[in-house]
Amino acid sequence: MQVTYTLTPNGQIWPRALNTYIGGSSSYVYLVVNDIGVGSNSGSGLYFVNGQAFLERFYSVFDTTNARVGEVRSVLQNDIIFCGLFCGLFCGLFK
Repeated sequence: MQVTYTLTPNGQIWPRALNTYIGGSSSYVYLVVNDIGVGSNSGSGLYFVNGQAFLERFYSVFDTTNARVGEVRSVLQNDIIFCGLFCGLFCGLFK
């Protein structure tokens, strides 16, 4: 079964107020999903990376044998504040 998920724009960026926790600049925007720049003709099979904030919003199952990825919404899928607080606490613990 194929399901379409809508990704909210603010839900796909790292919370700007927490940029310094990850060693970033407070004026930058850090993406949750990003192209790794190898191009689809590289043959590597890895073309983008789902970041921590994306993985907080979805449960992910990686089936490398069959080259499939399954995604299911988590209860935090649209929750900007809780995800941001969790990220901040997590980064604060390991800073």
